[in-house]
Amino acid sequence: MHPPILPTADLIAAFTESDGLGQFIVLAQLLLSFYAWAWAISRGIDLRRVSRRAGEFRHYFGRSRSIVDYFFTHASGNTPILKIYTPATEKLVSEISLSGGTTPTSAADARGRRISEGSYELVKGVAEESLAQQNNRLEDGMGVLGAIATLAPLLGLFGTVWGVLNAFQDMGREILHTAA
Repeated sequence: MHPPILPTADLIAAFTESDGLGQFIVLAQLLLSFYAWAWAISRGIDLRRVSRRAGEFRHYFGRSRSIVDYFFTHASGNTPILKIYTPATEKLVSEISLSGGTTPTSAADARGRRISEGSYELVKGVAEESLAQQNNRLEDGMGVLGAIATLAPLLGLFGTVWGVLNAFQDMGREILHTAA
């Protein structure tokens, strides 16, 4: 029978035989890895859902005859694209009412009305602020993930150095023990 090409390792035995710091490093690596994977999977599911709902919104919005059609015909939702569209459209409707006297209650009421350049800038500002808020919400947790990505290799290297130091200490003790 041929010996194995690669040495076999008993990971559990290696873990239990290592000292407290070595065990801490392994457990920290595992916990950080589980957190990173869970966050990535969760964020992937969230982004897929957001993308699908944004596609549905764009499909309907592309078929509408006016910017405010969707606003008057659909209830506002809890998706990032609607959290940008709704406040901007609310501001647009309020600016239309300021310039035309009456508040539009349907897309037909708003059709043909104009707003001033200053009102346009206000609506644009609301949309940009809402966009920034949604970007921050979608990017939440990226700092922690970046810290994990930076820390993990350094923690692994520290574990390797610690293991080598322990191995040299054990070899030194064995040499002293056999020499005595």
